[in-house]
Amino acid sequence: MRFPHGFRVKVLDSLHEGGWLSPRAPLLVQEAKAAAFAGPQGEERERRAYDDTVRVFLWARIREKTA
Repeated sequence: MRFPHGFRVKVLDSLHEGGWLSPRAPLLVQEAKAAAFAGPQGEERERRAYDDTVRVFLWARIREKTA
């Protein structure tokens, strides 16, 4: 299944903003190497390449408290 460029980052942001992720929850995004996935800054922990696929391991952001 193909998704538009930037879709995965939007999904991660929506999950975070909606309160669906625990702080520092481990996340995994699997993508074609050609797509050049770049997760939100500071969240990527590891990247593993397998043939034409890349797996990106991330941590969910720690939500900032609002007043």
